[in-house]
Amino acid sequence: MVPCPAGRFCSGGAASAADSDPAVHDCPLGSYCPAGSAVALLCPPGTVGTAVNLAVCAACPTGKYCPDLGMTVASDCPANLACSAPGTYAPEVCPPGQYASAEGETAGTCLACPAGKFCWPEPGSDGRSTESCDARYVC
Repeated sequence: MVPCPAGRFCSGGAASAADSDPAVHDCPLGSYCPAGSAVALLCPPGTVGTAVNLAVCAACPTGKYCPDLGMTVASDCPANLACSAPGTYAPEVCPPGQYASAEGETAGTCLACPAGKFCWPEPGSDGRSTESCDARYVC
């Protein structure tokens, strides 16, 4: 007997089995199986399991979020929020001076406020104002 291989699990509580043994099972989508696994483990929030037989789950990609256990497909970042870092499990409001992009390759990321405009996070908006700065302020 050899340890149950990474990316697979060994049923019956066994932690080792030959690769051809019927007790060795593929690790399903949305799960991961480190070497020696007796059960498949669900991918934690912030990660995604897009293939079978994973030894580790992949970080949720930038611009997406993964809020649940066992996700097989990352969710698009909601409008007006940011999912700027890999492994995001909860979208965030961009900080003052930035806004949430909703376009193209930068969708779901925080971008610097355009010159001469002001950006302030408000519920239900991307934080980008179409108004110019008042002459008394620097933007």
